Amino acid sequence: KGHPRRHLIHKFWARKPHNVVAEYIKHYTKRGEIVLDPFVGSGVTAVEALILGRKAVAIDLNPISTFITEMVAKPLDLKDIEKAYREIKRKAREKIRELYVTTCNKCGKDANIMVCVWERKNSNPLEIRFYCPTCKKKRSKSPSKEDLQKIERINIMDTPYWIPNVALRYPDGKEYKEGTHIKEASTLSRLFTKRNLVALSILFHKIEELEDDTIRDFMKFAFTSMVHLASNMTPDRPTRPFSSFWAQHRYWIPPRFLESNVWALFRSAIWGRQGLVKGKKDSNNAIKYFKQAKKFEELENDANILISTQSALDLSNIPNNSVDYVFTDPPYGGDIQYFELSTLWLAWLRGKHEDKRFNLDWWEDEITINSEQNKDFDYYHNRLHVAFREIFRVLKPGRYLTVTFHNTDVKVYNSIIRAVIFAGFELERIIYQPPARASAKALLQPYGSAIGDYYIRFRKPIGFVGKIEEREIDEKRAKTIILNAIKRILMERGEPTPLTDILKGHTLIYSELRKHGYRFFGTNPERINKVLEENRDKEFIFIKGQGWWFKNPSKYHPELPLNERVEAVVLDTLHRKVATFDDILQDIYLRFTNAQTPSPNSVKEILKEYARPEARKWKLNPRIREQEKEHSEMIGFLAQIGKKAGYQIWIGQKEQSDIFQGKPLSKLCDFKELSLENTSYDDIQRYVKQIDLLWIKERKVAFAFEVEYTTAITDAFMRCSMIPESHHTKRFIVIPEEREAFMYRKLHSELLRERVEKEGWKLIFFRDLREFYSTTKKKLSISPKEIVEIAKTPVEKREKQVTIDSFANQSSSNGLLEN
Repeated sequence: KGHPRRHLIHKFWARKPHNVVAEYIKHYTKRGEIVLDPFVGSGVTAVEALILGRKAVAIDLNPISTFITEMVAKPLDLKDIEKAYREIKRKAREKIRELYVTTCNKCGKDANIMVCVWERKNSNPLEIRFYCPTCKKKRSKSPSKEDLQKIERINIMDTPYWIPNVALRYPDGKEYKEGTHIKEASTLSRLFTKRNLVALSILFHKIEELEDDTIRDFMKFAFTSMVHLASNMTPDRPTRPFSSFWAQHRYWIPPRFLESNVWALFRSAIWGRQGLVKGKKDSNNAIKYFKQAKKFEELENDANILISTQSALDLSNIPNNSVDYVFTDPPYGGDIQYFELSTLWLAWLRGKHEDKRFNLDWWEDEITINSEQNKDFDYYHNRLHVAFREIFRVLKPGRYLTVTFHNTDVKVYNSIIRAVIFAGFELERIIYQPPARASAKALLQPYGSAIGDYYIRFRKPIGFVGKIEEREIDEKRAKTIILNAIKRILMERGEPTPLTDILKGHTLIYSELRKHGYRFFGTNPERINKVLEENRDKEFIFIKGQGWWFKNPSKYHPELPLNERVEAVVLDTLHRKVATFDDILQDIYLRFTNAQTPSPNSVKEILKEYARPEARKWKLNPRIREQEKEHSEMIGFLAQIGKKAGYQIWIGQKEQSDIFQGKPLSKLCDFKELSLENTSYDDIQRYVKQIDLLWIKERKVAFAFEVEYTTAITDAFMRCSMIPESHHTKRFIVIPEEREAFMYRKLHSELLRERVEKEGWKLIFFRDLREFYSTTKKKLSISPKEIVEIAKTPVEKREKQVTIDSFANQSSSNGLLEN
C-alpha cells in the first residue's frame, strides 16, 4: 500500500511500506510487547508499533530521524497548529509575498510568482510562472525589466535574519561525497537563490519567536519538510511546471532548476495534501495512546515509547533479554549518505542558538562506506557486526529479528548476513517485497528496475550462553558440507549459475553447516568461492558468461532449468494481466527463494522475448497468442500426416482437449490408454503420455514430436528421453522459424548438448510443416521419409530459403535423409 499521510509529512530516504512493517509487528508480537528499531529512520516501525498497541524503542544516531519520529508520533491539537500558522502569517506573509510580486502580462495587474525557471550558467531567470488573482489563471512570461531590477535589488540586500552558512565539507576540508562539486555552491546558503534565502530567513525567524516549545518544534518540522523544495536542487519538469522536488540523493543542482515561492511552499507544508494538518489528523486518529519515556525502565510502567538519539553500537541503556522483537533497516553500505544529506535540515534546526539536540558532528560514528570520512568496507562491516551484537544482547531468547534492506550489491548483502550471524543469530528465511510506489530510479527505468526490498528473518537461539567464537573445526569436513550444498543449489537451479546466485543460497549453506556444528565457516563468500575453485575440473566446470556447472551433469539429474521455470511464471503472469516489472518480480520471488531467486536482468530478457512495453507496464506480445493457437494446429497436422504414413497416433494428455478444425484433438488419438514395449507404467504415466505427439507401430514409438513456441524445452527433452533406445525413435522439435537461434543456443547448452547429439534431435519449422500438410492434403498415403526431408539440423544463423525444395536439397546434402 502507499504511505498514509502520517508518513508523508516529511521527506526521508528508503522509507519502508507501513503496512508491510505493521504485518511483521503483528505476526511476531502481542499487544504490550516491546518492539525495537535501532536504525529507526523516519519512524515507521515505532509509529506502527504504537498504532498496534505495542511499545516502541526508536533509536537512531541521526537527530533528524528521532525528530521526525517524535513529531509524527506525538499527539497535537490541530487548533494549536491553526493558531500558530495565523500568528506566523500575520508577521511574515506580506514581507515574503512582496518578494514574489510581478505584473500579469495579460491584464497588467499584480500577480504572484509561483516559480521562476533558472539556468545554472545564467544570472537571471529564463521564465516566470505566476498566478494572476484578477484573471484567476496560472500563466507564464519572460522576465520583464521590472522583474530583473527587483532581482538586482534583492541580490545586494542583506538577509534580514540568521541563516545557516554551513560548509558542505568535513573538518579536514574534504568535500561531501554527495556535495554539489561546484565551487560557487560549496555551502548550504549557496543552494538557494538570494530571494529564497531572504524569504526563508524571515519565515524561520518568525517560527523561532513562537513561545510554546512544542508548537515551535512542530512548525520547525513543517519548515524542514519544505526547505529543500525552496532550493536550487529542484529540476524543471515539463509535466509538473509548478511543482518542485529534491531529485537525487545528493546536493545536485540541475542545469535548469526552479525557484519556488517560499510562502506557497510553507502554506502547502501546513495545509496541503501531504501537509502537517492532514498528517497529524491521521496520526492523532491512529495512535490512541502516547506517553514518552525518558529511560527504558519506564516502559515497564505506563510509558509506551522511548525515542533516543544514540548509536546502535552502544545500547547499554537497554537491559539484556528485554526486547520482544526487532525490526530494522540498517544502512546499505554507502548507498545513501544520511549524515551529508541530513545536514540541510539539521543546520536550520540547530539554529542561531545552537540547539544541542541537532548536532552536526555525528558523522564520526555513522555506519557507512565513505572515502571522505575515511570509512571503507571493512569499517562498515565491523561496525555493523558490533551493532548486531548489541541487538542480539537485548533481544529475548527465542524471539525474532527482521532485517530489511534494498541493495543489489552482493558484497553488502553478504556483509549484513554475516554481521547478523556472527552476532549469534540463526538465519531462517529470505523473502522479497515489491514497493507500493515506484522510486525515481524506477520511473526512469520503468521496464527493468528492480525496486523492491528483501526481508530476512533471524532468530535468537534459546539457551545461548557466552561470547560467540568460531570454534576449531575440521576444515575438510566443512568444505565437504559446502560442496554438497553447492551441488544441491545447482541441481535445484538446473542450469549454469554465477557465483552471485550461488551466494543467494546462504540459507541452505548456513543451515547445513549449522546442523554439523560449523556455525560460521560458510558465512564468508570467499570460502564458498574457494570450494568451487578447488573442485574446478573435478566436480564443476566454469562456463564463461554463464557460471558454474557440473562437469558431468548426467550424474546428478538436475531439475528443469530455473530460467525455464521462471519463463513459465512470467508467461502465466502476462496471460493474466498487463503487469509492471515489479508485479512480475513479485510473482517470481514468491515462488523462487534463496539460491533459486533469479536476477532482475534475466527476467528482463524473458520479458523482451515474450512481451512488449506499454504505458510503463509489460503486455504479452500478440504473436505469442497466435503461436499458442498454432501449437494445436501443428499437432493436428502431424496427427493426420502420421495416420497417412500408417501409424497409430497418441496425443499428449494436456493437448487432447485443444481444438483443431472445430473438434478436440482427442478425436485424432487412437488410444484410450497407452501401453508401450519395454516401458514401465510409471514412465508412461509421468513422462511419455505428456509428449505432444507420438507415431506408434507395434507398441514402439517410431516418431516423437514436441511442438514448442517458447524456449522452455528442457522438459520436452526429458520426457522423450524416457522412450527406450530399443524403439529407435526419431525425435523432432517443431518450432516457429524465428525461434531457431534461441533453440540453437538451448540445444548447445551444457545441460542438453550431449543428449541432443546422442538422440539425434532435428527441427521442423511451423512454416514448412504447414506447407507440407497443404501439398500432401489430397494424398491417401505418405512415406515416413517425406517428413524427415523437411527436418533440419539447427544452426545459429540460417541463410534465407524460399522454397521447400531448396530446404529438402539442403537437408539431403547434410545427410538428413538417411533412415
